[in-house]
Amino acid sequence: MLLTILYVSHTHLPFLNEGKDHYKGYLQVHLEIWNAHDRPFFEPCVPTPLKKWLEQRIKKYGPIPKLNLFGKPTVFINGRRSSNRLPPGSLGIPLIGQSLSLLGARRANTAEKWLQQRITKYGPISKLSLFGNPKVFISGQAANKFVFTSTDKLSSQQNQSSRKILGEQNIFELSPEDHKRVRGAIVSFLRPESLKQYVGKMDGVKKHLEMHWQGKQQVKVLPLTKTLTFDIICSLLFGLEQGARKDRFVACFQEMIEGMWSIPINLPFIRYNRSLKASAKVRNMVRERIHEKRVELEQKGASPHQDLITCMLSNHNENNEEAVTEKEIVDNVILVMVAGHETSAVLITFIMRLLANEPAVYAAVLQEQEEIGKSKPSGEILNWEDLAKMKYTWRVAMETLRIHPPVFGGLRKALKDIEYGGYLIPKGWQIFWVSPMTQMDTSIFPEPSNLIQVDLKTKHRFHPTVSLHSEEVLEYVQDMSLQESKPLSQFTAS
Repeated sequence: MLLTILYVSHTHLPFLNEGKDHYKGYLQVHLEIWNAHDRPFFEPCVPTPLKKWLEQRIKKYGPIPKLNLFGKPTVFINGRRSSNRLPPGSLGIPLIGQSLSLLGARRANTAEKWLQQRITKYGPISKLSLFGNPKVFISGQAANKFVFTSTDKLSSQQNQSSRKILGEQNIFELSPEDHKRVRGAIVSFLRPESLKQYVGKMDGVKKHLEMHWQGKQQVKVLPLTKTLTFDIICSLLFGLEQGARKDRFVACFQEMIEGMWSIPINLPFIRYNRSLKASAKVRNMVRERIHEKRVELEQKGASPHQDLITCMLSNHNENNEEAVTEKEIVDNVILVMVAGHETSAVLITFIMRLLANEPAVYAAVLQEQEEIGKSKPSGEILNWEDLAKMKYTWRVAMETLRIHPPVFGGLRKALKDIEYGGYLIPKGWQIFWVSPMTQMDTSIFPEPSNLIQVDLKTKHRFHPTVSLHSEEVLEYVQDMSLQESKPLSQFTAS
């Protein structure tokens, strides 16, 4: 027999006696389901007062008593009927769930094996608990299509630790109306006509290579590419160039992102706590930069297209007021920096490994780059037209993204009860999708780990996170952010 327990973290037990307003926004209610024979293992995790309270309600009202928590009706279910509609799998220990297991697999570089074992055991859809919340893991081409096309059923949502670290006004957490407004300000920076002005800054790559790469017998590629991409992104997003100020920002930024995928328990001396403190420092630095940029725009007549901050500050509504709040600018500048920094560095690193292992591809990329170099006058820096000529190089980057997707996966929140694959995904639960499982699917790619021959005459291309032919992606994916983000990613990687 299945027993459904409403678990409330012991840190929030006072809600039983306190007023609802005091704990509004802090209480986390988790619906946990496990077999009755597992109950002795989990019972110690449930505070005694809460256990007695739940048992009293079952005794008084029966197996389906109605609760009212913070003005929101909740149904407490004890029985098989509803739980059988949920996907197979276990939610594990309350609050922790499978978080430690997955994080350990990621650190050991065995996350794909961890996921494949889960698929073998439960199938392509299963329930689990990660970072304090119940989730439904889905995989396969049908899952990709479902995630990218169900805009009326799903909304983007990060895990709780990322949300607290990056800020709750970032574009993934905003309401549809605010999302559209803030997204419009960001897109004004990502448009090709705006990016054309920034291409010259890429000439700094030459100085970076001369300083860190040339003449060295051995180099550590990933740390150096992270330094390179961070320098470029700092310049593009808020005009922060080399110096002690940028070095302080780098140190805080690195500590901040370390806790983005961690269990959201804020205790001293643990990673999540350190990341929250680093996030506060990063926010203060970005806020200072916003104030400086506002002065440059208002008093010095600076160009509104200097960087992302000036682009967002220059967006005004019909009342000639700034269309984006300062907090929204802070949170979304940090979000764009996190998204662009890690992914670009990982992509460049794997491209270099691919070129080292594939002499024919290396020769073709080198030939394309040399032809572009010969067509330019001596001393002229890179421009937008040069970037557009790097067709073969970009194909190689796309194939590298297929084999080694830098984005492991993402989350969507169910806006209502959803039927998927014969199971129920309850409203409020998160859907956890991952990219490697379809990228390495042998039914799609007969030899998924091998490089597909990249030929300029071939129109057989793949989207880096969906593993469908490009024509199918255009049909399925309606979110134009995929098209909007391509120029920036192509610009940074090339």
